[in-house]
Amino acid sequence: MKGGISQGLNLCMAGLFVCAILSAMQWPVHSRAFVMAIAFPGLLLTVVLFVRQRWRRGTDAATSPGLGDTPLDADVPPAVARRRMVNVFAWIFALFALVRLVGFEIAVPVFTFVYLRFQAREGLLVSGAAAVVMVALIVGVFNWILHVLWPKGMLQGWLGL
Repeated sequence: MKGGISQGLNLCMAGLFVCAILSAMQWPVHSRAFVMAIAFPGLLLTVVLFVRQRWRRGTDAATSPGLGDTPLDADVPPAVARRRMVNVFAWIFALFALVRLVGFEIAVPVFTFVYLRFQAREGLLVSGAAAVVMVALIVGVFNWILHVLWPKGMLQGWLGL
């Protein structure tokens, strides 16, 4: 079963896009538009990739490169690749948890700073500058210009903010 993992990942991504669409249906129109603009094309592309992989499943991998899978570099041991993959997913889930806990407007700048500072090992100046840029984008573009209403985090709900 050559394409098992990549096909499973495609189905997971399609499921995430469907969950995003279904949860966004309950949001105000201004907030919903941004999610729909990302989720619908993402779902479409994921389904197309899944169908292409299923259709070309019997072909040799050497004759059909570029179906969405990046081949593992022969110089990277599988244990190292696995550890890196777990690290990436841990950061992604940490972002999701932070957004759920404190809300998008706070979580993204904080996550940007923490990721750049501790994972990318950037200095305080670069990490802080990137976090400030994220605040400026969220507040300036999404709040003031586009009037996006972000859902509040659980902590904000508990504190009544």
